[in-house]
Amino acid sequence: MVDTPERARPAVRGYVSLMLCCAGVSALALTAWSEDVPTARRGPARRAGRGPLPTGDTSRLADWPRPGARAAKAVAPAGPERAEPKPAPPARSELDRLLEAMRLVESVGGRKRVGDGGRSLGDYHIGRQYWREATAYGGVRWAYETHVWSRRHCRQVMIWYWQQWCPEALARVHAARAGRASPVDLATLARVHNGGPWGASKPITLRYWRRIRMALNAVG
Repeated sequence: MVDTPERARPAVRGYVSLMLCCAGVSALALTAWSEDVPTARRGPARRAGRGPLPTGDTSRLADWPRPGARAAKAVAPAGPERAEPKPAPPARSELDRLLEAMRLVESVGGRKRVGDGGRSLGDYHIGRQYWREATAYGGVRWAYETHVWSRRHCRQVMIWYWQQWCPEALARVHAARAGRASPVDLATLARVHNGGPWGASKPITLRYWRRIRMALNAVG
């Protein structure tokens, strides 16, 4: 320890006394301030959503989720949306069934659209004379080379041909409910298509009708 000169000892004692006075005043002020501030609640802060809300700040309350929102969703989750039932497809008419069966027999469902050595074309193997008579009856000028490849045009041509040569059988098949058409009328339409205007009375067309009848069972 270094000895302090005798003349400096009064100044040192004054400095020490001043420091002790200042420390006492600070302690008293700190004690008074702590008594005015309410004691904070001990324990970890509760988290709701993204963290604890800042003390005294209410500007962000609208952005915070309610504490019970997540629990409510877990208790009663929203169920899956029920898909709307699809409407049942309309029943296929007897005429549509016959046309589809004839397409299967004539061109294997449209895969072999050239028949009789090139004399009949399209999904239904229609010849030029057949096409000419039917389009004349319908009052249209559809080029055979162009429109015979269209299934829609071929079906219309077949209907005109039947309207010309067997209209009663066509009307009854068209009016029949699904599965209720007379086999005789179905055979008449198929045999006229295969054998011409008097094909329904030709024995050679019976074999063709038997194939159509089997195809009708296949198309349902």
